Amino acid sequence: MPEFLGFALVVLPFVMSPGASLILTLSNAAALGMRAVFSIVLGSSLGLLCHALMAGYGLQALSSQPWLLDALSLAGKLFLLYMGGKLMYSAYLTYQHNITLQASSGIKEAFALNVLNAKALSLYFTVVPAYAAGKVSGFLWLAGLHIVLMSIWLYVCAYLFVFLKKKSSVKALVLTTNALGGLGLIIFAVYSLRNVIAG
Repeated sequence: MPEFLGFALVVLPFVMSPGASLILTLSNAAALGMRAVFSIVLGSSLGLLCHALMAGYGLQALSSQPWLLDALSLAGKLFLLYMGGKLMYSAYLTYQHNITLQASSGIKEAFALNVLNAKALSLYFTVVPAYAAGKVSGFLWLAGLHIVLMSIWLYVCAYLFVFLKKKSSVKALVLTTNALGGLGLIIFAVYSLRNVIAG
């Protein structure tokens, strides 16, 4: 039987740390409200399930192929750069043209960000095995717990954001969220790429 409590304590800070899923969630909530959060939660959840299946079925062999891990990591960083640019462009449109209801990110973007997320991938290949009792079912149960915790966190953050949006200027919130979120993703991607190039 997987060790749920220990894993929950380990994964909770990971879930609550700002990342791409949270940025996409807030961007969607700013643009379209709570109804647009589900696609991010679903895409992120599917990405986490992929990590659990890969790790559970013993694809830890990836770790013996450093070039493959490097390629996956590089793809993730480039995708973060793309998503950051997309959010920055959305902020520009909001500022320049007073457009506040732009197209939201969807399941595909959230899925890709999670599947290509080196931090999540390394979590499932290094930390999760200690709690999964060595079985694929253990990996899937723990991924389910991770998904529940992540979903609750993303919905709470989105709800608070939508509440704040009602109390202030929609344009200002959308502009701020997209600009800061996009800038954050770009900075993280550039910093990560710099480490790849230097290392």
